[in-house]
Amino acid sequence: MVTLYEIRSKYETLRMEWVKPTVLDRLVRMCNQFQLLESLDSDQRSDDARFKLFHTWIYVIQADEMKQLIERLTRYESEKKGATTDEVDEEIAID
Repeated sequence: MVTLYEIRSKYETLRMEWVKPTVLDRLVRMCNQFQLLESLDSDQRSDDARFKLFHTWIYVIQADEMKQLIERLTRYESEKKGATTDEVDEEIAID
């Protein structure tokens, strides 16, 4: 089970643009139709809306898209680590 807030935060983490409310409604209907997810709450636009994801997603995700996602995550992790190591690696001039 996952909430809309969790999905939205993943979008923000990956710096992807969030979908508009009408597009969100269409996506949820389509995913329900193809049995990819089940909406557990009536208000699907609420951040607290819960969705049950089914294992059929594995058949929908393209391998190329998955590689792109992995590359993005790797870049994000390296940028995140680079920011922390840059701060630590700064040398202090001692007179």
